[in-house]
Amino acid sequence: MLNINDFQTADFIQQSRNIYLHKDLTFGTPICRYIPIDYFVEILSTQKLYVSNRKYLNDKREQGIKENLRDIFPLSPIYEDENMTREEAIRRYGLHQEAYSTCVSCWTKRTDESIMLWNCYGQNTCRLSTTIGGLINAIQPDLQMPTILVAPIQYVDNDGTNLIYEKVFSKNKAYQDEQEIRLCLLCNEHHFLLNIDTKVLIKDIILNPFFSKCYQNFLKDSIEERYKFLDGRINYSHLLEYKS
Repeated sequence: MLNINDFQTADFIQQSRNIYLHKDLTFGTPICRYIPIDYFVEILSTQKLYVSNRKYLNDKREQGIKENLRDIFPLSPIYEDENMTREEAIRRYGLHQEAYSTCVSCWTKRTDESIMLWNCYGQNTCRLSTTIGGLINAIQPDLQMPTILVAPIQYVDNDGTNLIYEKVFSKNKAYQDEQEIRLCLLCNEHHFLLNIDTKVLIKDIILNPFFSKCYQNFLKDSIEERYKFLDGRINYSHLLEYKS
């Protein structure tokens, strides 16, 4: 199983027993996430954040699939060098396979509204805004919680890397407009439910600009009535894409 020592440990600062933050990030860094409305309501109801296994993300590279098939097996024992035993090569290869089945939650540093992102994530979504500190402090640790790493994604020209860190925290340059901040759980379950405090997590919510004005009003009034702490935190988009 992967652990913090398999990563570039000098790049991370320990925040608690199980949470490590990349040195280039601060607690005050704003981050956002575009999520379906029904999932947002579920987060409020359950006080849990669903963290999916990378194997189920749309980008095939997240699953370890490469454009150049030779790059899929960089640490296979047939590539071991003279300083690495066969047993060590097999162990390293297993760790790299595990890196492609960790659980991740993807956020963005983009705080400006993006019609591209609204379109990308669908027209039944809202945008949840917080800070890195808000996200970390919202997590309620328990005995089952695995090690968590939070770091920015590095955008690279190719996929041919032998570093576990880069297998988790790098993507092709075609995705650089996402400006992703990634929360990675060092576990290989189908998914993991993080216990969270939504009062700490949520700074504000922006409703989808494709919703009708009537539906936006309904959502805002209904959610604020049910969850009083959100009063004043649910906002309308500055974009006007809805059909009247």
